Amino acid sequence: MTEALPTTSVTYDVAGEGLNASLHQVVLCVVAEDPPYAEWFGDRTDLALSMEDQHVLDAVTHKGVPVVVVQLAGRPLLARDDWAGTDALLHAWLPGSEGGYGIVDVLLGRVAPVGRMPVGLPRDLPVAEATREMFARGRGLSYEEEDVLCGASVLQPFL
Repeated sequence: MTEALPTTSVTYDVAGEGLNASLHQVVLCVVAEDPPYAEWFGDRTDLALSMEDQHVLDAVTHKGVPVVVVQLAGRPLLARDDWAGTDALLHAWLPGSEGGYGIVDVLLGRVAPVGRMPVGLPRDLPVAEATREMFARGRGLSYEEEDVLCGASVLQPFL
């Protein structure tokens, strides 16, 4: 981010506790599963964000400063019921070693993201029985297209 915006002051706070609404224009909160992985060695039964990430989100939301969350994970994680306290959510999956540049380009509006949700982000467990989705499969960019599931033209909000 500092490379893309060299004249902008960036404050790093691992706990999110130093937020001062009069000094900060936006909060960029990056949360990740630990370790960010998708198969076998990374298998886990708990798909919730870590308590540490939840505490950081609690510390920065509802403070009068826009909050943009970038979530890094190789699988859909449980969505928080209070995502409404954030202004934007970008699920970047596993972006790879050069993915940070692409994420910054999206965040700064240099490029429009071109993806849609391949799977839904569940609200609760067990995932196989989860009937409530926070963000349904197919959610994505703001454009109209034929909804494959119900055959209707729908507006897909950006996620």
